[in-house]
Amino acid sequence: MLETLAALADLTRAHFFFAWPLFFSPWALAHLAVNDIADIANDRARGMATIPALYGMEGAATWVIGFAAVHALTALAPGFAPGWIAFAGFGAGLALLGISGCLILR
Repeated sequence: MLETLAALADLTRAHFFFAWPLFFSPWALAHLAVNDIADIANDRARGMATIPALYGMEGAATWVIGFAAVHALTALAPGFAPGWIAFAGFGAGLALLGISGCLILR
């Protein structure tokens, strides 16, 4: 019993140290680029080197879509594990990411 608990603790530790950063880092990068797209005039006025200032609006849109896609791929593993309700929630979130990506590309 104690060996099973120790193995579970190791799995949990590995999940938080390795899986969560791979899951949330692309989301954070996409989210920050969307904020920069929304506030490009202020960034240019301040001379900030943000994603839209460096790569243009099309490059920033590609940045957002790319990191949203990486986030979606890393969401598949935790989305399947808990059950169908969690899977439906992940599916709804990924659908919203896809819709927002289409809107950004316009």
